[in-house]
Amino acid sequence: MNFKSHFITTSEYQTLHPKGVVAASDPYFATLANKIFRALLAEKLIKNDFDELFLRKIALKSASYLEDTVSKWGLFDGFRKLNTEICGKQLPFYTITEDYYTDEINLEDVQFLVWSTLQENVIINGENFVVNPENPMIMFLASLIYEMLDKEYETAPENDNIRLLLHEIDIEDFIAFRRLLEWLCYNSYLSTFRAIETIESLKVTIRKKFIRNINYVKHFNYLVESNGVLCYACTPLSVKALDWFRSITTNARMLERTKDLTFRAFQRYKIKGSDDSFIYLESFSEDKKEISLARKSIDKLNINHTREFSKGNDIVQTSLVFYDNIWQINGISVFGKMTEKIQAEEDQKVEEKKFYKETSFKNYQDILKHNRNKEIAFFKNSADLEKFWKKVFSDASNIDDFIKNHPYKNENNLVLFCDPKKDPVIMPDIAKCINYPGNELYQSHDSENEGLSLLTGGFSAPLEFLEFIIHNNYIPDAHINSLKSPERGKMIIQENKWFIVRFFQNELFDESIMEDNK
Repeated sequence: MNFKSHFITTSEYQTLHPKGVVAASDPYFATLANKIFRALLAEKLIKNDFDELFLRKIALKSASYLEDTVSKWGLFDGFRKLNTEICGKQLPFYTITEDYYTDEINLEDVQFLVWSTLQENVIINGENFVVNPENPMIMFLASLIYEMLDKEYETAPENDNIRLLLHEIDIEDFIAFRRLLEWLCYNSYLSTFRAIETIESLKVTIRKKFIRNINYVKHFNYLVESNGVLCYACTPLSVKALDWFRSITTNARMLERTKDLTFRAFQRYKIKGSDDSFIYLESFSEDKKEISLARKSIDKLNINHTREFSKGNDIVQTSLVFYDNIWQINGISVFGKMTEKIQAEEDQKVEEKKFYKETSFKNYQDILKHNRNKEIAFFKNSADLEKFWKKVFSDASNIDDFIKNHPYKNENNLVLFCDPKKDPVIMPDIAKCINYPGNELYQSHDSENEGLSLLTGGFSAPLEFLEFIIHNNYIPDAHINSLKSPERGKMIIQENKWFIVRFFQNELFDESIMEDNK
């Protein structure tokens, strides 16, 4: 597609819709996107401050936002509901007044749409600063767009095809429902780049790993695409497509079908038996979970062949989804025979996971024991941290080797954070910004703004740690530069800390698509 053109085609606009869903209103909204795009290009102040690709993106998104609102799809409203649930307010950054109506277009919505699109571009370019949502150029650009949308609001046609898909059609087949989730995750006007970026990164890894086997590349590409939609986050709030769909839809039957939707990553299972309705599986995991897999979800992959299984001697390697109260295949399935080698490999995995779990919990207990029962500790330098390690792990035979190879050997202002399910994490250079009781390294004036860097991923920090410091208000000095006042710059960040974390943090993608890719 030629993005150098100043003309947005109908087919380009339709990429913001579910694949194959065409409506009579599509040319109208493509024309509106063109009108917005050309108006922005014609405004000298805007063209000087924003590149054409950004202006093209925001023109497309703005037209689609109007289409969403007049057609009563509920995409933006679902985002609002989730932000209220997670962050305690309908919309990040912008103050909602009595003139704000959730079933109409709003200037504040457009301001947020402009901010989030611009902020995403900043991240894509490898930077991690927070764009001031009250930047005068953002407000000016949003006002121009809103005026154009407002003129169209009363006469814009509705797109009933997508409204029916989201609110009225009962989707019995999971693969058809997954295609709807793929749109929400990857292609809607509120979808973000993170899921696609992660998928593409995995594809590169797959191509390198299976460079001489094109079939493996093709199969695993399909695996990451079909399963990624259930794993990875979308929308500026970084929620999974399923959660967003459930906040959007008013379809009681679909809410029931998706109520207990569960995903299991690609892995091996023993086949314990089968009948006309089910194939009975048992996981190799420690709990040996038993699963009744719907026979039709395998048989429909090859309608000309019904598989027969030898009880206890066959295995299947696949990913599964629990949809509409039935376990079904999601993606590729590879069948094979059970061997001693496979059993040994799976037993080793179970033992490794068990050992990691037990070791992590023991380390957690040992740290708490020597840290006044607190999960966080502060050290002026690595020498102080080494003394602490020797006290905590006094019985460890390899403690000197561990310290010698420690990545923060010569760092200062260290923070140690431990979690019962994970290895302890050590973060340098941030102790000064954390106002934790007893932290003598804290400095009330965070001149280097490490608190904000923590929220935006400038420091490698686990999500559990960020939750800990945000919910307890331990980074009170994080701020952005505001033209209004330093206090306003601090207020913007302090009132939206959790949203900023969710917008920036990759660690929200916390599930693996492929547990075992052998």
